Amino acid sequence: MPAQTTSNDTATPAYRRDPPGPARGAIVVVHEIFGLTPHIKSLCDRLAAAGYIAIAPDLFAGQLDGGFLPYSPDGKKAGIGIKNRLGEEAMAAQIAQCAAQLGAQHKLAVIGFCLGGTLAWLCAAAPGVACVAGYYSVGLPRHLGLQPQVPVLMHFGLHDASIPATDIAAMRSAHPTVEIHEYDAGHAFNRDDDAAHYQQASADAAWQRTMTFFDQHLRATP
Repeated sequence: MPAQTTSNDTATPAYRRDPPGPARGAIVVVHEIFGLTPHIKSLCDRLAAAGYIAIAPDLFAGQLDGGFLPYSPDGKKAGIGIKNRLGEEAMAAQIAQCAAQLGAQHKLAVIGFCLGGTLAWLCAAAPGVACVAGYYSVGLPRHLGLQPQVPVLMHFGLHDASIPATDIAAMRSAHPTVEIHEYDAGHAFNRDDDAAHYQQASADAAWQRTMTFFDQHLRATP
């Protein structure tokens, strides 16, 4: 597999991984409230190993001295402050710009986690996006008026204190065509470098569904 690289193909710095052979498609990976962490980079590595170009924009670039925030209450508080200063719509526009560039050569998906899951949802109506997947997307009720133009897959934990069951019910009601799965897990159950939150069984099941979803919607050339 090619060496890890940092891509400056867009106005936003990003971590990019290319597959060892011909690409099956391209995937923009959108980070959590903690910024472009090693975990998000590792997901790019996994997607590249599966045959996809994977690129994770650093939406907090220029906002942090250390590159990313710790998994702690203080880290979360700092990340929320950055998110509020930048604005969700502005960050979604950065992702859409990255997607539009990659989508010129490949069918393209957007996948996001926590904050990134909500930003991925905002990209479901963006040009050049073929499908969207979101993990434990926080704050979706603010954006239920968006009308997705592509297939959407969502994963939630049944015990996620950050996402009330009423939020998931509202998503189901407003968008019955969105594919939603719930797991016996809490928030951030896919974060495998965080023992306090990682739930392997739920993470494995969600990842398998996600890869099947990408295989279905990214297989054909644009």
